[in-house]
Amino acid sequence: MRTQQVGLTRGGRDADNGWEVANAPGGSSLEGVAMAGFRDRAAAGLDMRVLPQPAVIVVIGLGETRLAVDGPDGHRPMTNLVASMTPGPARIRGERVECVEVRLTPRAAYAVLGVAPHELHGSVTGLEDLWGPQDAARSAIRTRPRRAT
Repeated sequence: MRTQQVGLTRGGRDADNGWEVANAPGGSSLEGVAMAGFRDRAAAGLDMRVLPQPAVIVVIGLGETRLAVDGPDGHRPMTNLVASMTPGPARIRGERVECVEVRLTPRAAYAVLGVAPHELHGSVTGLEDLWGPQDAARSAIRTRPRRAT
């Protein structure tokens, strides 16, 4: 299992560790929003410390696997999560991860999430806890890739 201290690699495939990364060509059309898709093609696993960043991070799971988030509140399985700009001590683990990571500037975070970044209280929380289960599920469904039948 590969351990990361900061965010995952950006751009293309990392054949060495089996991660596939997809970025939107030309970036996002929304100011203050950056997105990338990640897939653990080789089932290498994820073990990542969550570090302070100048952005609010939203992770929307696309696969069936839940992420394990270990933080001050204990161990919580999450499919979708929001990490504040200063998340406190937290670690995210998972196997066969498929997700979309959305990085939001403070202004974009308020516009997209409906919550000011300082209201996130230095935490990693479930998107369901922030928006409620119906809105979080609706968001996840909209981001899931359509598969040919």
